Amino acid sequence: MIANHVWIEKSEPSENDACDVIVRMEDGSHYTASFVTLAWLRRQLDLGFHGACDHPHCNPVRFAAIDTPHVLVDDLECDTLLDVIECMIDLGTFEGRFTRVSGDEAIHPGGVRTPCVTHEMVTFVISDVLSVTGVT
Repeated sequence: MIANHVWIEKSEPSENDACDVIVRMEDGSHYTASFVTLAWLRRQLDLGFHGACDHPHCNPVRFAAIDTPHVLVDDLECDTLLDVIECMIDLGTFEGRFTRVSGDEAIHPGGVRTPCVTHEMVTFVISDVLSVTGVT
């Protein structure tokens, strides 16, 4: 498995704690995941805490329920993300953490299939939605 192009979502400097990444492999398949920092995770914990505090039947507790593939990193520098992707491919953990975009469905880690992401959606996101840095 070899990555031949990576798209990294650009963000404002004040919001530089999470980004989406799309990876095109040598065989033309696409994978996607979100990369996040500890600052992002702390903010999610705070949001969970404040949500619990606002609910009369909940004890105030810090938590984060994360349901899409996320990769925790120290920073979102392009070199860091590329190194992590390469490392995950070499270690055999890439396919277990990224969602594979395949035809009309997404194949999530664990083999769960959903109709939510398609090649057409990835193409649209790359061309019309994301402000990206493309890396070959």
